[in-house]
Amino acid sequence: MKLSRDLYGRRQEQAALDRILDGARQGDGATLVLWGDPGIGKTALLEYAADE
Repeated sequence: MKLSRDLYGRRQEQAALDRILDGARQGDGATLVLWGDPGIGKTALLEYAADE
């Protein structure tokens, strides 16, 4: 599991994304919904997922 220091305080979210991405690499499907107030890091989490 890789955790980026760019997403301070998002270890749980990154770990969840890593599990989803690992499953996708093995052929498993999943759905991810991100919601929340502006400025809490939704785009940063998606960018992290895209980079992985």
